Amino acid sequence: MQTPLSTFFNALGEREEHSCLALGEQDSRIKPILPLLEIFSYHGNYNFPWEEFLSVFTLSDEDKSIRTRPLKYIEVTCEPESIEDQERPPSIEPDVLRKLLVLLVDIDYYFEGISEDGPFDLVARSLEKVEHGQHA
Repeated sequence: MQTPLSTFFNALGEREEHSCLALGEQDSRIKPILPLLEIFSYHGNYNFPWEEFLSVFTLSDEDKSIRTRPLKYIEVTCEPESIEDQERPPSIEPDVLRKLLVLLVDIDYYFEGISEDGPFDLVARSLEKVEHGQHA
């Protein structure tokens, strides 16, 4: 399911200039969105689109393993919206986690989940799940 946040991340990942027709305007060229992004912060629900989030790091659709934005700090905080969410705290899928850990080299980051037991480190929890084979 495409969410507004997914759409935003997909737009961040578009490297090429593209045409955009706005009401009452001539065809104009749009440059990549936020090519000089240094700080990214998100505070929202558990339905965070981790796969699309990788677009924050790069301006290349071809190679998502090469960081091309000058990021210095990233903060992601995910809170439950419902009781069902609290029963299934989030974690990062193993394939996305591997890519993310490579891209996070030399970047300060803080990825936190909030549960009824309090805050927890999303990266540490995700690594624990991988170690215990709890991901499908």
